[in-house]
Amino acid sequence: MRTQVFAFGWIVLLLFLFGTFSPDSDQMICQRADSSYDGVYAMTFEREGELKALGQFQIQEGQFSGAVYNKSQDAFQISGYVLEGGELKYQKLTSISGKTLTAQGRIDENFYLAGSYELEREKGIFLGSLENQPTYNQPSKQYDGTYTLQFRREGNIKATLKAEVKNGRFAESIVNTDNQEFEVSGYILEDGTLVFQSLESKTGFQVLAQGNVDVRSKKITGIYQIETIVGVFSGYPQSASYLTN
Repeated sequence: MRTQVFAFGWIVLLLFLFGTFSPDSDQMICQRADSSYDGVYAMTFEREGELKALGQFQIQEGQFSGAVYNKSQDAFQISGYVLEGGELKYQKLTSISGKTLTAQGRIDENFYLAGSYELEREKGIFLGSLENQPTYNQPSKQYDGTYTLQFRREGNIKATLKAEVKNGRFAESIVNTDNQEFEVSGYILEDGTLVFQSLESKTGFQVLAQGNVDVRSKKITGIYQIETIVGVFSGYPQSASYLTN
């Protein structure tokens, strides 16, 4: 919502977001790491309903590392441990531009990730899940229809996707302006959250993306990350079930 490239890109911001780590307690915390949460997690960072950043990290034997990239093109590398009960213990890091980020969060028994962050006096929340799987909300057929999405970076259209959503899920192919073909799949949750569960090229190159569907207008807006660059995407339905209901 892919795992290898996805994990590499998202690991940076997450490490930066999740609080401080005391050097003299590092070994002790490592011994308390909980491997029951192992896997690859994707997450989004939001402030007042606006998506600000995307991230991914991988947990192995209770230790995690990953990255986060935001719309200001800041990159943050993260690492730390998951303790019993799902509590995340992160290192406090600084981006290349010198910005400082702190965060705290937890993974619950359903492998749902939630927490809060602060970046340069800007406070918000982050949410995610194991392998971008739906947790408490489920894909909804109320958004079924055909949508056209345009992916932009620095004001230029980089790709256009035509997605047919059935029972809240979609699976398509997309070719960008660099002639790279990507296999795309994802879902739209009951609350309008649009999750790209997989966005991977034929050569294994992966992209992270997530957005929201407006319940009334069905307009879609979101952000995506490719390598170290974050862009935006938007679109409307060509035809959708709500038009005839």
